[in-house]
Amino acid sequence: MSAIARAKTLLRPFKARSRHLVTFLLNVTLYPASGLFPRSPYRWVFGYTGETFADNPKYLYLWMLLFEPRIRVTWITGSKATRNQLRRLGYPVEMRWSLHGMAAVLRAKVIVFSHGMRNVNTFLSKGAVLVNLWHGVGIKSVHLGHKGGNTAAAHRAAGGWIGRVAGIEYLRPYDILVSTSDVMQAHFASQFQMLPERCPQLGYPRLDCTLGSKLREVAEGIDKTSGFTMRPDGFDEVYIYLPTYRDSGRDLFSEALPDLRGLSDALAARNALLYIKPHPRTQYRYGDSVENVRTWPTGIDFNTYLSDFDCLITDYSSVFYDYILHRSAVILYTFDLEEYLSKDRELVMPFKDNVVGIPAFDFQTLCRIIRNGDAFTAQNSEAIARLRAKFWGGSAVPASPAIVDYVMRQLTGRAFAPEDVHALKEAIS
Repeated sequence: MSAIARAKTLLRPFKARSRHLVTFLLNVTLYPASGLFPRSPYRWVFGYTGETFADNPKYLYLWMLLFEPRIRVTWITGSKATRNQLRRLGYPVEMRWSLHGMAAVLRAKVIVFSHGMRNVNTFLSKGAVLVNLWHGVGIKSVHLGHKGGNTAAAHRAAGGWIGRVAGIEYLRPYDILVSTSDVMQAHFASQFQMLPERCPQLGYPRLDCTLGSKLREVAEGIDKTSGFTMRPDGFDEVYIYLPTYRDSGRDLFSEALPDLRGLSDALAARNALLYIKPHPRTQYRYGDSVENVRTWPTGIDFNTYLSDFDCLITDYSSVFYDYILHRSAVILYTFDLEEYLSKDRELVMPFKDNVVGIPAFDFQTLCRIIRNGDAFTAQNSEAIARLRAKFWGGSAVPASPAIVDYVMRQLTGRAFAPEDVHALKEAIS
């Protein structure tokens, strides 16, 4: 180990303590002061984890830019690359700690995110309404229900006032947590320890793109500026592999995909292309080393194109439920089910009762299913319809205007339907 590497190793604990100290001091000073600023319900700010422009906040933000001019929206990020991308497109965006970014957060009555307040700015959020567009429905334990997560740890450490101040990011309850059905409303109310009425059934903005709307056109246009094309010429079918995160941090892909050449050969038999989309926190080192397998491009949000994939390969990911809303060819690649349940995450509902698709318990079976096209021939339409109702039965279509109307009703006490409802329906048809 080099001298520099040893120095970094030695300094790591001190850096962590410094970050905790800074967080505590800002929670003591800046957070309460931010509650003194007047906030307008006609100003909303948005952010997403990893400083990227993605997921439910992205699509609600874009929808409001297109169809709701009465409300001023601003994207908040800590990434200069994300800021520059949105500015090139002419979208309102500010850096988190710039003067304009801080002013935008302090003046906004509504803060929208998908994970936690730090997606926007925890320290400037007092007095704002927190709207959490959680990043997935499903059957996994989440938030307080996930005993190994940061939120549960913060609550365990919140016995004294120091712990409560230090853990504001995790302890402050959300005002609105969007859900999608009776089952998901009850699930989220339990996992987040919130009243069910604060988890309204409104739906997910990222699924508005599947309606073939102006929103979809705008989202695709953003990706085209990077030269992206979802369905390259020459392929008859396009698959995507979207495995969920393993909390244990183990090397997922060496076990899941031990022979990329064999996988490519199985795909070639159907003239198919497979995109591999790792979870942002999962390491994937293989690149595009074989003809029929490609890595999903960094910076491109797959949600825009989810209904375009001919087949989804996944495991315990919530993306399964998004996909079956419009498509039905699914391969459930659960080669590590027992290990996942024992080392990674608890499931709050029985796995087998809440999924449908062709099961693959090992790599050889996965390749055989792909080669034979079994995912397209053995579909259970009755089971898919049951799961759609169970997980999406309360969702508005589209979700974005329903969310805006609901939030503004809470803030103003009156309906806030789009000014030109006919024009809106035309735009999303």
